[in-house]
Amino acid sequence: MNWKVITDILNTYGYISFINFSYSFIISLPICLIEDKLKIIQRTELFSKK
Repeated sequence: MNWKVITDILNTYGYISFINFSYSFIISLPICLIEDKLKIIQRTELFSKK
């Protein structure tokens, strides 16, 4: 994850939403690592298409 993607997330969803996303992401990491990695890849592809 580079800083451009992070700032895009902050600008699009706002700081609080970003914190909530990070929190729920960290919680879900041990539960479904592979699924989360796939979601990150999909999100990264969406952001790079912009």
